[in-house]
Amino acid sequence: LLRALECLAPLPVYPAELSARVYQIAHDPQGNRLTFLKVTGGTLRAKMMVEGADHGASWAEKINEIRLYQGKRHKTVAELPAGSICAVTGLTHTMPGSALGSEAAAPRPLLAPFLSYQVIPAPETDASALVRALRELASEDPLLGVTWHEQLQEAHVQLMGEVQQDVVRELLCDRYGIEVGFGPGGILYKETIVEPVEGVGHFEPLRHYAEVHL
Repeated sequence: LLRALECLAPLPVYPAELSARVYQIAHDPQGNRLTFLKVTGGTLRAKMMVEGADHGASWAEKINEIRLYQGKRHKTVAELPAGSICAVTGLTHTMPGSALGSEAAAPRPLLAPFLSYQVIPAPETDASALVRALRELASEDPLLGVTWHEQLQEAHVQLMGEVQQDVVRELLCDRYGIEVGFGPGGILYKETIVEPVEGVGHFEPLRHYAEVHL
C-alpha cells in the first residue's frame, strides 16, 4: 500500500510564483466574506495584492487577513507557503473555482441547475433584505443564479430540485431569519435553433384530419 501511494501520489513540486485555487466562499459571524483557498505556488502574505480573472474580467485586490481555521476557531498568520490551506478576507470578486495569480483557469462545472423557481417570502418580508440574503448565498454557490424581476417584484433562483429547495429554505431561516416558500419550477431551456426549419404534425381521429406545418 505504501509503495502504491508513493507511486500514485508523488509530492508536488510547487512553482516560485504565487498561485492559488479558491474552493469555498463563506461568511463569519461578523459578516466578513471569507475566501477559502489552497496556495499552489509561491508564498501568500497578508496585505499583498492578488490578481484573478472570472467571466473574462480581470481584477486585483488586497488580502487583509490570512486565517487558519480549526472548527469555528481561527488564528491569523502573516504568511503561508505553497501547499497550505487557509481562509483570507478582503477579496470580493472570488468564487469557488477561481484561480489566483498564475494558477490555470478551472474548467466550467459539468452539472448545472435545470429548474428556475420563484422565491415566495412570508408576508411583511422586506424584499431588499431577501435579495441581499439570496445574493450572499449566491456568492457562496454561483450556480444558484439569483435574479430579481423589478417589474414583477419577484426573486427567482436556479435549483436542482426539492432537496436543494430545503437547503436554501433552511439557510435563509437560520442565517437571516427569513421564511420562504417556492413556486412551481420551470425548466431552464438553453437550446435554440440556428437556422430556419419546418416541423409537420397531423391529427386524424374519427374521420377528421388536420395537418400543421410550423
